[in-house]
Amino acid sequence: MIMETQDWITIVNSIGLPTAFVIFLMWGLWRVLRAIAPYFLDSYTKHCELIEELKTSVRDCDKNGKALHHAADALEVLAPASKKEAVRIHTGAMKEDLK
Repeated sequence: MIMETQDWITIVNSIGLPTAFVIFLMWGLWRVLRAIAPYFLDSYTKHCELIEELKTSVRDCDKNGKALHHAADALEVLAPASKKEAVRIHTGAMKEDLK
């Protein structure tokens, strides 16, 4: 249904120029938002995927930190008596960095 110029003039005269202007602006905004909505949805989906990836990365970092802490404890136990103090200094610094 294509509206003629006279139809538009009749509508504007019946509802008033300010109201017609506001309706036109709202219609334009609605069209623009409908056009860009898929891009926002895609962006939101990628953002959620990134959050999940970062959560996995944090869990992996925590596991690696615990493994290194355990390795430092094992190194202190396995060090020969003559080098225990030197090993304890280095493993202590390593444990401090892991906190």
